Amino acid sequence: MSAPRTARSEPLQVTLFHDLLCAYCLVTAERLRALKGEFGDTIQLALRPFPLRTEPEAMLEERERKRAIRTIRAASKEPEGAELSTALWSRSEHPTSSILPLIAAEAAKLQGVEAQARFVEKVRSAALRSGLNVARRDILLELASASGLDAEQFATALELSTTRRAVERSFRDAYTRGVRALPAVAIGDEWLLTGLKSAEEYREAILRYLRRRSAEGAARVLH
Repeated sequence: MSAPRTARSEPLQVTLFHDLLCAYCLVTAERLRALKGEFGDTIQLALRPFPLRTEPEAMLEERERKRAIRTIRAASKEPEGAELSTALWSRSEHPTSSILPLIAAEAAKLQGVEAQARFVEKVRSAALRSGLNVARRDILLELASASGLDAEQFATALELSTTRRAVERSFRDAYTRGVRALPAVAIGDEWLLTGLKSAEEYREAILRYLRRRSAEGAARVLH
């Protein structure tokens, strides 16, 4: 497969709005990573936090816990979700908010996009495969070290108000763009795909956007 040639040289940005406790976001992230391998430098993947549960002190209602378990079981039927586990929500200690893990992902980003990607993958796997409560600071610090991050720098960034504001700003921006549920994938600055999609659906959306962009660029050159 070859992407259409385009008059623009910059890669097409494909943005995943995500929550680190969202099983479908894990599945989507792996599908997008595979597509990145296909498209290469034609596309650029980006992560934007969108916390599904924003009140750290609010108690998790039983119906919410059961819904989380059902979602993981459904996601585990997807090829990318074969190793997902409901252990996180089956134990007495489980997260009441996804804010801190998302702040931690922004703290990791200060050490580079690749560092953030490694950390995010570790956190997702720890929560959704191993059942660890990644809303705990001590676990996040361990995962940062396991991801090869500078632990001291990460710990400092975790406490910065700027990292928290980055999550809050991303949430507001996403809401303005129409994001109401996850996973949500933005293709360029215009198209938004919400809910779990197949890899083929994401591939076709990217190709259609690239073809349209290429046609628009050619039209401008002709004029």
